[in-house]
Amino acid sequence: MMFPRTGRLLRCALFACLVTLGAGLCETTVKRERNEATLGTAAANVAGNGNIGVFASFGGTYGGAGLHLAPAVGAQIGIGGLMQFSAQSAFSDFREVGPIEAHLQATLPGNDGLRLFGLGLSGDLYLSTANDTVSLGVDSSKSEYKPNICASLMADLDWISKFKNVPLKTYLLVSLADNPQVLFRYYQLAVAAGFEWKMYRHSIFADVGAGFYNEKKNKLNISGDGGFKQYYAWVMPGGRYRLFNRVSIMGGVKIAVFEKVNTKINDPLTPVPFALHVRSDIPLLFKETNTEAIRTLVFMEQEKQKNGAMARRGAIGGDEGSSFDFSLDTLGEDQSMLDFGEDEGQMKLRREEIQKRMDDIEKLLGETQDTGEPAVPPGKQDSNE
Repeated sequence: MMFPRTGRLLRCALFACLVTLGAGLCETTVKRERNEATLGTAAANVAGNGNIGVFASFGGTYGGAGLHLAPAVGAQIGIGGLMQFSAQSAFSDFREVGPIEAHLQATLPGNDGLRLFGLGLSGDLYLSTANDTVSLGVDSSKSEYKPNICASLMADLDWISKFKNVPLKTYLLVSLADNPQVLFRYYQLAVAAGFEWKMYRHSIFADVGAGFYNEKKNKLNISGDGGFKQYYAWVMPGGRYRLFNRVSIMGGVKIAVFEKVNTKINDPLTPVPFALHVRSDIPLLFKETNTEAIRTLVFMEQEKQKNGAMARRGAIGGDEGSSFDFSLDTLGEDQSMLDFGEDEGQMKLRREEIQKRMDDIEKLLGETQDTGEPAVPPGKQDSNE
């Protein structure tokens, strides 16, 4: 399907992204979206009610079919606290539009919190623009484009919720679509796992996965396949870089480590030794959530501990018994600090309260260094009397 204005649309989309990037120059705090994942997986979390973001991705593969480029643009919006809708369109080799896809995802309660286990289910709609002249019932003299409805299951474990010194998040994705462009030709099953080491702004990750294909009955294979006879496995190391504390840019290299793919004539599955993937996520309307507010507090606490460790050891001879515990447990004594709404005024008040608590810590640390006596952290005086 040819689209003569594809170039103009891409230029407009690029201009919009640049304008948004410019707006992000003045950002001073990290804007981390709740449903961030790796390139090869998806998060069980959803974006959060009213949060709106746009994204652009670029993929390039080189294999038996030569060089293939697949840029794409899309957007997402949070619906309520437990759902999100996203859609995107690719521009195959900058000449054709497709595939076009839309996803409606729901997750378990606890989405607005730093939960250990998350589970999500997505309904996926794909419109392939690949030429289909081989399916049964299709007129071979013209192409037909039919929508395909699939489903995806995603699960993740956010280890920092239990072990604050382990900012690791692991992902699992099981989907009935591995390559949307050939859904008319194959039943598909995609399985992927991701491991992401999150830092305050950036992160590194590694994905592993496999794709399985079962050819449907068609004019070239009347009986179809008896099972998933074609498959391949891959790995993809990569990382996330945050630009202006707002724009998330991910890059990774997907490498095929094993494959059993037919190379017969008219079989669209061709070996792909490696592929380059880049994706940029830009939050347009962002409302900070409990999930990422707590994660930020953990990172802030760790940074405070690193900066103050040498000072404490020098002032009190390395007496670790004088250190005090300001952590999520301390914050847990005052849950009102975390149970905030989406109102901007409440968010500002919450930030001021958090900053005041941090100032109290620095003051107590200074008193400890001056007197050599252990300081009593905020909220602990009554229990020590």
